[in-house]
Amino acid sequence: MSLTRTEWPLRMAVERGKCLEMAHALRATQPQWFDADRLVAIPTFPAVLNHWGFSGTAILTELGCTLSRVLHGSEEFEYPAGPLREGMRLEGAIRLVGREHKTTREGKGMQVLNFETELRDAATGAVAVRVKRTTLELDP
Repeated sequence: MSLTRTEWPLRMAVERGKCLEMAHALRATQPQWFDADRLVAIPTFPAVLNHWGFSGTAILTELGCTLSRVLHGSEEFEYPAGPLREGMRLEGAIRLVGREHKTTREGKGMQVLNFETELRDAATGAVAVRVKRTTLELDP
């Protein structure tokens, strides 16, 4: 299949309400998640992108994946300038950086899609977060 694009721009805000929702959902107890004047975001905060109208499933559909055969492979978060904080505005893109077909030890095939997301602090231009994500699509 020929790809028409391999990059999807995005923007997000580190919003107080979403910081609190994630902290509650993960049963966090430390005060920095609840009581600070400028909350620290839970380390997996970039996952909220799917709740703000940006959809990873739309990317997978655009790439020709059958969603009923898609599995989450892995995800890594890196914060070069420290944790995300309430009030930050982030801009960047998700990039498809690798796509290959593999066969499991059991002889089943799967497509492996590797994505990297880099989001910069809109105020400073500094890289705020890098996300590496692997998604698997099992063969029919």
